[in-house]
Parts: sequence; C-alpha cells; structure tokens
Amino acid sequence: TANIAVRAALTGHMVISTLHAGSCQGVWDRLFALCPDRHAVTTTLALVLNQRLLRRLCAACAGQGCAACGATGYHGCVPVVEWVRAGHRASEPAVPEQLLAVAGQELVAAGVTNEAELRRVFGHED
Repeated sequence: TANIAVRAALTGHMVISTLHAGSCQGVWDRLFALCPDRHAVTTTLALVLNQRLLRRLCAACAGQGCAACGATGYHGCVPVVEWVRAGHRASEPAVPEQLLAVAGQELVAAGVTNEAELRRVFGHED
C-alpha cells in the first residue's frame, strides 16, 4: 500500500494518508522500510504531521470538576501537533518545526490544559 501511495504521488496525485509512527522522523523510517525507492519517498513527501489529542480543561469549572464535565475537570479535546515540511533529505534527521512537547507546554501556559494531562499523554514523570 505504501508503494502504491508513493507511485500515485509521483504521477501528480495528492495523497493524504495516515501512518502509525511515534514521531515525524518515524514516518521517514517507516516509509524507507516499506518502500525500497528512498528517492521516490523523499521526492513525494510534502508535509508530515505528528499529533496527539489532549483533554481540554472544562471552562465551567476551570478543571476542578463539575456537572458540566461529569466531575472530570475536562471537556473536549485539543490537538497538539508537530510537523516537518518538504525539503527533508533522507540523510538528515527530520527536525519538526515545532515539537509536541513545546506545543503542549504552550497549551498549558494558555490555560487550555494542564501538566497532569501532558504527563498522561506523553508519559513524563515529574
């Protein structure tokens, strides 16, 4: 399937797909493992996104727990995203323009989510 997607992209078709990888660099690693033509992979990739969903603090109770959020302190989700644009070379590591951890910390600073949610999603310990 990965080879077919790369070949379709080489013919000018826009291909949007998902791939299970832990990071932006992981996408290149997985595609290089699945597609023997590394040049085709690097030529056809335009943008790689890596995302996680964080629970949003409840606006009604500011994360304390209320009837509106079912006493969880959270209501809804917000994506935290990192990305790498085209121009990446196979010989260089993919360095995201914004790291997930940085984007997550910005959401904490803005009061959208909290540190406990970051630890839950990213598995970091204090």
